[in-house]
Amino acid sequence: MNLNLKQKLFGSKLKKIVWLVVLFTAILCAAFIRIVPDYSTSRGFAIVSLSDYDKYKQGYCLKEDRILSKEERFKRGILDTLDRSVLFYAAITDRCYYVYDNEACNYGNGEFAVKVGFYETDKFNNDDWLEVLSKEYEIEKRKNQDAWLLYRNIFVEKFQMKPVNIAERLKINLAEGFAGFDMPVIEYKGLNKYLLYLDKSFILYDDFKFSAILVRVPEGYTPKDLLDRKQYYEREIQTRSYSEDDFKIDTCGNSDFKIYKNNVEEIADRLVREDLFKGG
Repeated sequence: MNLNLKQKLFGSKLKKIVWLVVLFTAILCAAFIRIVPDYSTSRGFAIVSLSDYDKYKQGYCLKEDRILSKEERFKRGILDTLDRSVLFYAAITDRCYYVYDNEACNYGNGEFAVKVGFYETDKFNNDDWLEVLSKEYEIEKRKNQDAWLLYRNIFVEKFQMKPVNIAERLKINLAEGFAGFDMPVIEYKGLNKYLLYLDKSFILYDDFKFSAILVRVPEGYTPKDLLDRKQYYEREIQTRSYSEDDFKIDTCGNSDFKIYKNNVEEIADRLVREDLFKGG
């Protein structure tokens, strides 16, 4: 038997052995392990035993060996999404200014800079926010027609908004299927943009999904723009439809928001570059 023939036969046997090992492994996996959602990691899943899989189907948080109440699961999921959102936008804002030296990122990032995060004020409530902000807008415009940091003047200078612990303020209303805050929460997202979270800013669904109804307040918005956002907010509450901002929650209360500590810098850098340098 020549050398080439021996090599072919040996190679053929080796391939068969490899395929048998792969097949045997696949059968073992199918018989003894399962894959379940786990949004605490960027993989988005966990490999578990059959016994743990049975517990998962009952609603168990396997890491804590207990079933979270519906209220706790929704609250964890919403807070997880908001916390990771702040992590993401803080990375974008820092990247935009410190790496690419763009002064539009955060009011120039000097004395006028605002830290990305959640804030509160007692100057308006869930019912009169549009009226108050529209009035303050007109006052600021009369002072300076070309003011480009108008909402910063309103929220930071005039209203003196203060950091707030959103975990202590978030209310879950299972009976009506909403979550939100008794008093408005202001999120500064960097890039000269604000969001308002009101008493029904999150629509809760039976399958442990939720949608965020966002009231955006970027620099440049007029009272008419704010009215449009209010009408959108009220329309979404009435229809309870899935929006572009909907999220899933796993049995441990983790959100499927696709931002994690191990990928936030890379994603933020890519998005900033694409936005700053789009169109060549």
